[in-house]
Amino acid sequence: GNQNFDATGAVALFDGNIKLSKSSGKVYLTSPVTLDAASQSMIFSSGILVSTASNILNFGDNVTVSGAGNTSFVDGPVKKTGNDVFTFPIGKNDTIYAPLRISAPSVTSDEFIAEYFRGDPDPLYSRSSKDASIINVSACEYWGLSRNTGSSSVAVNLSFGNVRSCG
Repeated sequence: GNQNFDATGAVALFDGNIKLSKSSGKVYLTSPVTLDAASQSMIFSSGILVSTASNILNFGDNVTVSGAGNTSFVDGPVKKTGNDVFTFPIGKNDTIYAPLRISAPSVTSDEFIAEYFRGDPDPLYSRSSKDASIINVSACEYWGLSRNTGSSSVAVNLSFGNVRSCG
């Protein structure tokens, strides 16, 4: 079944590698969690980790992520701090993995937050008033990416899947 993960008051307890391996149910963050130890990694094996804006998962500088896919990702916002190329392991519902990748920011203290949304971005972003340089705007999915701290510019790569991306 579902489980909660609460790191309230924890100090230096998450310095090792973390593996998400859950055969049923989801893991809900009930506090913010920061992974920032040297050479630390998070391995997505199976299961969905659910985060919120107030209970966010933050990957620190040089922390790596592997294994994310259709059966294991973060449903909710993810923060990345640091100057690494990074693929946000994000998706929605139980089977929609929709990663977003950024190039390396120039400063280790820069923070970016990304989240995937399954739905029409209109009226949040009016497809009819799109910039002329944009060829098309999806009517069934979108990503939010914000630079939370810093001033680095990054290149952004969005994922695409024929079945997931409006067919």
